[in-house]
Amino acid sequence: PNLGDEISLCEGETHTFTLAEEYAVYRWQDNSIASTYTTSASEKVYVEVFDAYGCSGSDTAMVTLYNNPVVDLGADTVICGANSLRLDAGNFVSYDWSTGETGNPVTLYEGAGTVSVTVTDEHGCQASDEIVIRECDPETLLGVIPNTFTPNGDQIHDTWEIKKIYLFPDASIKVYDRWGRLVFEADGGYNNNWNGTWIAKAKNTDL
Repeated sequence: PNLGDEISLCEGETHTFTLAEEYAVYRWQDNSIASTYTTSASEKVYVEVFDAYGCSGSDTAMVTLYNNPVVDLGADTVICGANSLRLDAGNFVSYDWSTGETGNPVTLYEGAGTVSVTVTDEHGCQASDEIVIRECDPETLLGVIPNTFTPNGDQIHDTWEIKKIYLFPDASIKVYDRWGRLVFEADGGYNNNWNGTWIAKAKNTDL
């Protein structure tokens, strides 16, 4: 009998040993007696066969199981304006991105949508992951912007906070009182640091 060369498997794969010749009796290393043997683990496979005259022969083959690679592109996110996101899929032999790129890392920009990658390691094992780059929609991202806060020095709501405003680093902020007078202005982003006590104009810096 001839079991062939050494077999390499990736996690989740199986291999069935089938002999080219037919024999009267088969005995595998696990004492099974079927004409074929299927494995999905690292092990030394052995078979002994007997023909119709009682003559016997045997062969062995090594099976090595490799774990699949792990690739993680991170959580879904948003890219706004001229900002970009650098995706690093890890250190592997080859990369197949849904964008058509085959290198690593890759750079994504606003409106990229769903981007996936399939990586292959040195054993030929593969894994995939994907990330969703959502549209840069201020109304959806920022939610309800609060119109009150309490700058009384108790460390609770002492400044006017717009959650996720960091997604818009070039935002221009203007606040007016009920009579239409400008009471606060910030160009080039906002650091959630206005305490409501003066008119100010800032460019993404501490006030």
